[in-house]
Amino acid sequence: MDQRLQLVVTAIHLVRNLATGLYESVGQRLMELIRNGVVACQRDPNVWEPKLAKIQILLVKNHPLGKGEPVLIVLDNGCGLDEVRLKRYFTDLGVPLNQLKTQRGGTHFGASQKGMGRLAGLALNEKCHSRDEQEAVKNGYYLFTRTERSGPVRFVSVIPEKVELERGFDVTRFVQPDARELGTLRSISGSFTAIVIPNPIFKSEGEIYDAIKWLLPRERDNVWIND
Repeated sequence: MDQRLQLVVTAIHLVRNLATGLYESVGQRLMELIRNGVVACQRDPNVWEPKLAKIQILLVKNHPLGKGEPVLIVLDNGCGLDEVRLKRYFTDLGVPLNQLKTQRGGTHFGASQKGMGRLAGLALNEKCHSRDEQEAVKNGYYLFTRTERSGPVRFVSVIPEKVELERGFDVTRFVQPDARELGTLRSISGSFTAIVIPNPIFKSEGEIYDAIKWLLPRERDNVWIND
């Protein structure tokens, strides 16, 4: 695999046009990540089984990637990102929305969307909304993923400034399951994907629930929101 998944795009374009500028509400931003997690938990792309999905929304204090501030984690115990999914995730970003194809011909009854929502993590980082463009592009989120039951975890930094300078995403870094960077996810078992967002817009569990309560397809008791 190439050392870097190439993407020619400016940092501010990632932040303003492909992330923060796409959504009318914070709830929509979070639902994009939840929807991706639900799809990752499906066994068959042609069969919609929402009961298979386990999505955890964690507001974690003192996380090593938070630099003293809380982080928001959206965790799914789905299939993880294999090489094909990694390329789709990190290289379709420069494709105009009307040229993107829905995954598997629009399966999962609309839950698998056009693919632009993958950068919603940027829109949930408060510092990415800074009017100071130089400040906004220095912030982003981190992606951890594994496709096996155990073993090393892939660790990708989704920081717009870094993406522009390096002309792509470095997807070759792996950490051990007990690595400090994983924080509360250390020694996690099974395949999974976790989006870790520093400086989150949300400051409490209540704010999270209020943002998505009218957007959730299932009752609150079946949604994990943990502090």
